[in-house]
Amino acid sequence: MKLGLMIPDFPGQTHVAMWRVGQAMRELGVDVQFLSTHRAAAEARCHDFLIEEATRTHYIYPPNPVAVLVAMMGSPFGVWNSLKYIAGLKESNFNNKVRCLLLLLCAADLKNYCQHQGIQHVFIHSCADAAHIGAMNFLLGGATYSLRLGGDLQVYGRDHDSKMSHAEFIAAAAEPTRQQVLDQVGIPAQQVYSVWLGVDTQRFVPPPNREFEVGKLRLITVARLNFVKGHSYAIEAIRSLLDKGLDIHYTLIGSGPYEAQLHQLINQLGLSDCVSLVGAQGESNVIKALQGSDVFVLPSINKGEASPVAALEAMSCGLPAVCSIIGGTPDIVTDGVNGFLVEQKDAKALAECLYQLAQDIDLRKKMSQAARERAVESFDCRVSAQRILDAIKTHAGI
Repeated sequence: MKLGLMIPDFPGQTHVAMWRVGQAMRELGVDVQFLSTHRAAAEARCHDFLIEEATRTHYIYPPNPVAVLVAMMGSPFGVWNSLKYIAGLKESNFNNKVRCLLLLLCAADLKNYCQHQGIQHVFIHSCADAAHIGAMNFLLGGATYSLRLGGDLQVYGRDHDSKMSHAEFIAAAAEPTRQQVLDQVGIPAQQVYSVWLGVDTQRFVPPPNREFEVGKLRLITVARLNFVKGHSYAIEAIRSLLDKGLDIHYTLIGSGPYEAQLHQLINQLGLSDCVSLVGAQGESNVIKALQGSDVFVLPSINKGEASPVAALEAMSCGLPAVCSIIGGTPDIVTDGVNGFLVEQKDAKALAECLYQLAQDIDLRKKMSQAARERAVESFDCRVSAQRILDAIKTHAGI
């Protein structure tokens, strides 16, 4: 099998998990070629190995004029079908459809590239514009395609019925997102899977000797500094834990537009000595930070979260995960077993869970072991890679 793996805006901070799945596919003997819409902004590139992969990645924007001409002249009927596809987009206005005409050029570039490289199937790590490109590439006579839905459908634009109608299958990030596809798009159940993105459990491992101290917690969050990640609720919880006499330190790894507001809140609550914003970090530094922590916290709010990879990585390092109930977190965390689940925007409940972990060493040890076991059993990127490959073989016949 020669497989194209398309990641929009590659290589960004969050793309490491899909890259791991691609690497696992390579280990399984599959020839994987990374594809992308266009390069990520420089500030989003924080993993050296992703930057290296980008040198071998084919970018379809801006589309190659010669490739576009060859692809379209070779399939006039496919061009007509693609134009009918755009005209038939029920939820798109005129401007959206004009934009899809530009995406058609990218689809022609993709078709030409796949044909020259012998790529038989394209797995697209998105249900946004890249899904339109995959569909029109197929209509032009190009490779078959499948889609990954990484969060709530509404986050990925509109016209999902059109995007998904020609896809061989949909790999949803968690059971709630899988159910959205079934309920809102009407794709047959046998074509919609729930597949974790995956973590390298051989690399993300617990430290040899983790120290457990009563009344002391080293907390960590690895996430973009964005309002919807709910960092402020964790910071409020820390203020109340300090007031109860606990020894707390909170490390936030990530960058984003909410950084100034978080600094303001930290200063306002007098937490500058025990909350550290360290920016985006490479994988080695993230692993080191997880191994030096006691508990992972993810208090995300609203919509968009599905199966947060940072939680999977933390659990693989043996950290209990304290997460808000959002997207697929109830599928990841078994409340009271390998972590705690709390309602969104509930700083008080978050503080109560963290206080219990700070005071109960036996509970923390049991949760740490259970988190690691859950990660190895269910979240390893090799397991995810095999599930996706099995689906491609089943539905695309490759």
